[in-house]
Amino acid sequence: MGYLIVQIFLLLLLAAAVGFAVAWLLQGVRHNRQIQLLESEAAASREACEKCRSKLAALEAGLAALQRTSSDRIDAIPDVASIAPAALVDGARPPALRAPRGRADDLKMISGVGEKLEKTLNGLGIYHFNQVASWTRENVDWINEHLRFKGRIDREKWIEQAAALANGESTEFSRRYVAERDDA
Repeated sequence: MGYLIVQIFLLLLLAAAVGFAVAWLLQGVRHNRQIQLLESEAAASREACEKCRSKLAALEAGLAALQRTSSDRIDAIPDVASIAPAALVDGARPPALRAPRGRADDLKMISGVGEKLEKTLNGLGIYHFNQVASWTRENVDWINEHLRFKGRIDREKWIEQAAALANGESTEFSRRYVAERDDA
């Protein structure tokens, strides 16, 4: 009887060993399948990333080409709802910049331009004295109509002041403005 107990115990031990071996093999097969699935997903992701990189490179090249050809001019149509009807027909919008070249000039140094008006001009792409100094009669008409100035630019001689300031000269108003600004 003791012989049978030992034999049963050995058979149970053998069955447990075979069970562990089979489980270990099956788990290895399952891990291999998971690894293959993850590798295929990673390869698909890498392929998608490469496609995105090539599209991004093409877009960047196109943007660079557009920036080279546009040369600081904005060809966008202004907000038609904010422009008086006469300005749509009579005037030509002055050349505008997307952003200032370097640091923007302090347009408040022009007599008649305050902080709010400077922000409005900046919003129209006007940042520098030389831009104002180069305005044509049509540009002045457009600005007058757009901002509803009715001759203010001519009365206050913005173009002449801007030309002097663009050349590094000062005007009577700019000297007073700088003195007041420095005292503050």
